[in-house]
Amino acid sequence: MSWPRTIGARLGLFNAGLVLASLLGLGGAGLAYVDRVLIAGADRNLHDELLDVAVMLEPEPLDPALLEAQLVAEAAEEAAGGYDVYYRVTRPDGTPVATSAPAFWSQVGWHLLPADGERKTLRLPHDPHRLRLHRSRLAPASGPVHVDLAVRLEPEDLAMTQLLRAGALAVPLVIGIAAVLGAFMARRALAPVDAIERAARTIGAGPRGRRLPATGARDELDRLSETLNAMLERLERAAQRNLAFAGDVAHEVRTPLAVVRARLEEAQAAGPSAALDEALAAVGRLEGMVRSLLALARADEGGAPSAPQAPVDLVEVAGEVTGFFAPAAEARGIDLRLRAGPPACVVADRTALARAAANLVDNAVAYAPERSEVEVAVEAAAGWVTLSVTDQGPGVPEGLRPLLFERFARGPHATAVRPGGAGLGLALVRAVARGLGGEAEYAPHGGGSLFRLRVPSA
Repeated sequence: MSWPRTIGARLGLFNAGLVLASLLGLGGAGLAYVDRVLIAGADRNLHDELLDVAVMLEPEPLDPALLEAQLVAEAAEEAAGGYDVYYRVTRPDGTPVATSAPAFWSQVGWHLLPADGERKTLRLPHDPHRLRLHRSRLAPASGPVHVDLAVRLEPEDLAMTQLLRAGALAVPLVIGIAAVLGAFMARRALAPVDAIERAARTIGAGPRGRRLPATGARDELDRLSETLNAMLERLERAAQRNLAFAGDVAHEVRTPLAVVRARLEEAQAAGPSAALDEALAAVGRLEGMVRSLLALARADEGGAPSAPQAPVDLVEVAGEVTGFFAPAAEARGIDLRLRAGPPACVVADRTALARAAANLVDNAVAYAPERSEVEVAVEAAAGWVTLSVTDQGPGVPEGLRPLLFERFARGPHATAVRPGGAGLGLALVRAVARGLGGEAEYAPHGGGSLFRLRVPSA
């Protein structure tokens, strides 16, 4: 059996083990105490029997035959009452005077007897019950004698056996109840931790201002939530400053880029040249990079979307994107096809969603080998809509996969095919997906790649 992975289950097992150990300890101590009480009762019976024997020894001269008859009668009377009591009277030198059970005392060697005035418990072979023995030295008028008494602890042993059976039946039930109660109490105790964990998952994936919950108990978890919320507040303020700075820089950069583009277009109109074409292409890449960085900054900080969100049919968007890239795919001999079913609506900014889909299709067409296939598919199932783009390109090196959706992440093949790229396309795809509560994923597909954009359905 594997060790439970959750803290609640571990605490439940720990509680059950603690209860089991407590039950065994308390139960053992209780049984030992009950046994001592029962033996103390047997000792009182032995004391009473000793007084009776002392009375029998008073006549002078002592008649051994009469004494033995009295001992046998006394033993029979005790047996009728549920106790087996055995008597023996001997002289100090060991000479027998009288006994109620010669066969019994023949099994009890002299070495098993307690010292004068003491008691002991022992068990004889072939007897399931214990014996309690007492030896005392008396000095009647007829001369000193030793009186040996033994009582069979059958009622006491039976009582202990019943207690043990009852405990054996009760312990599993108590352990089961303790385990259930322990798991329940552990779950109740850890409920604030679960709430904090769920809230922490949503922070950074939605609107700003989300914080970890507090129970109001002013305990360690509340103090932890307050500390983390204070940290989140500082980080959010810093992020807002960075976003404002990025916006200011973007606005400042846009104007010089627009001026440079206008001057280059004027120069190109006066006299086209390859150098001007190259400069215009570089300006276009810079403008695209600025737009991408601004979009990523908004997504990272959970800002409001650049356009209102509304129901959008992802099948329609995929059709428009596929149609837009069809000429480029045809020029390279690539079979670009769309596989889609009925309309699949999501609530999103149509422009941002189309940009994300275009980035995936653009990469597939650019990196797929000539005369290959690229498939764009839209599927809706279980509350999710998935846009999948499959190609037969070289795939993504295993070492680059963990960083695939990070900004500026580019492999050797991407750098060779598109030396002017910035590595922001897939980062934008993931930002759009997470902004809608979804995710962007990659998986190897044969010799190529499979990219998925998965978002909740409307």
